[in-house]
Amino acid sequence: YLIVKMKVLIISVPRSGSTSIFRGLYNSLDGYMGFDEPFNGSDEGFGDKKQNYNLNSSNLIVKLLTGDLAFLSPIRDYIFSENYVSFKDLIPLFAEKLVEYSTNFNRIILLDRKNHYLAAQSLQYAGDREEKTHYHKKYKYNLNNNVKPQIFNFLNNHRILLNEVSKSLNLNINYYEDIYTNNPNDAIKFLNNNKIELNNFNKFYKFINLKNKYRQNE
Repeated sequence: YLIVKMKVLIISVPRSGSTSIFRGLYNSLDGYMGFDEPFNGSDEGFGDKKQNYNLNSSNLIVKLLTGDLAFLSPIRDYIFSENYVSFKDLIPLFAEKLVEYSTNFNRIILLDRKNHYLAAQSLQYAGDREEKTHYHKKYKYNLNNNVKPQIFNFLNNHRILLNEVSKSLNLNINYYEDIYTNNPNDAIKFLNNNKIELNNFNKFYKFINLKNKYRQNE
C-alpha cells in the first residue's frame, strides 16, 4: 500500500551510513521517488536518475551530505570567488541554506558518527581507491595506516555544520552506532524517532544489517 505525504530529507556527515539508510528507505517505501546526492554530478544508480530530480512529489526521499550545497549558487559562486578562504568560514551560510532547503520536507533525518577515528579511516580509504564506485563497496582496511590530519579537520567542520543545523531545526542528531547494531529493535527505534513509516521493514533492515556493511574487518 502507498504511504502518502512523507517527504524525507537525510542530511549527513560523510561516512556515517547515509547511503545504506537512503537505499533502505527507497527500497521499502512503495511509490516513492528517491534522489541520492542530487547536486554532485555523479550518479551511482542509487534511487531515481538525477536528471529527474524535483521537489514536487509528495512521496519523496532525498539524501544530502552536509557539504552538497557547495554545488549550487550562492555557495558555489562564493567558493570560486577571490573572497573564499576556507570551508569553515562558510559554515553559517551552509547552515542557513540547509535549513532553508529543509522546509521542503516533513521528515528530516540528521546523521553523524560517534567514532570519529573510524569515520576518518573510512573517508581516507574511500578517497584513495580508484574504482568509480569506490565510496560504496565492501573493503578491508589496514589498521596500521595513519589518517591524515586534514581528514579529521574536514569531518570536524562538517560536524560543526550539522550541529548548527540541528540547533536551528531543534532536531536531534542520529548516530551510526545507534542504528547499525545488528539489533532490529534499534532500527525500529530509529524509524520511530524520525516518524518514518515503512511498507516493508525487512527490506529496510537488509541494508543496515552489519553483515552487509562496507568495512568487513572490524
